[in-house]
Amino acid sequence: MPLFDHVQLQRDSQEIHALHALHRAVCEIVSCAHRGVFATRQLAKRQLTWLRSMPLRHVIQADASDVLPQALQWVDAQLS
Repeated sequence: MPLFDHVQLQRDSQEIHALHALHRAVCEIVSCAHRGVFATRQLAKRQLTWLRSMPLRHVIQADASDVLPQALQWVDAQLS
């Protein structure tokens, strides 16, 4: 095998190893992101379960147009 071919083969091998390491790192980042999303959803479900179990809860839709007046009215009613 000529020297040039041997050097080129060695460079290609190093590039393949570098690309493989990069691919593994990217896959690990994606996997971590997916695990984070899954864990966040689990936590949200647990929080909703906990909130639903509160007997004196008062639900106000956060996207309602009159959310602030509703909240203030409930607070006033609780303080009187």
